[in-house]
Amino acid sequence: MRTTHTNTASVPVRPTSVLSRNSAVVYLSLVLFCIVTLFVGQHLAGKGTPNLRLFSWDGVGLVAAGFIGIWLAPRTGFADLLDWRVSSWQRFGQPFIVGLGFAVADVAVYKLVIHPEPITALTPFMQPFPYSVLLFGSGALYTDCLYRLIPMPVLMWLIGGFLLK
Repeated sequence: MRTTHTNTASVPVRPTSVLSRNSAVVYLSLVLFCIVTLFVGQHLAGKGTPNLRLFSWDGVGLVAAGFIGIWLAPRTGFADLLDWRVSSWQRFGQPFIVGLGFAVADVAVYKLVIHPEPITALTPFMQPFPYSVLLFGSGALYTDCLYRLIPMPVLMWLIGGFLLK
């Protein structure tokens, strides 16, 4: 019988069962991004900016609660926030292209179908630049926490850990 020997020294073995420190730091910076959005919005509201949508402390709290999801994700079989098995293209490139496609489609539908006449003021869903980048980025984090980051790992943890044992 012939056995094959592989050189395990060349293959990095990284644990996937615990949240990495780098993932925690990255996620903390995303929570701080939401806090910056909150304060910039409050500053603009104090200046009397019309039709301003504000990111609230409730939103910051929900994004901060996402730590539960990123802590549970590797324990339930999901990839860590900075898992080495996920390429940069999968992590940044594909979401950027998909988001850009949705943005182009949204602007095209709004400009060509809903509101073909010239725009003279900001509509309620448009926000002043650069605040729009902060608000919509924080809104994406909020939505991700609400629909995916918190419920999926928590449900998998509850079902796998308590119901199925």
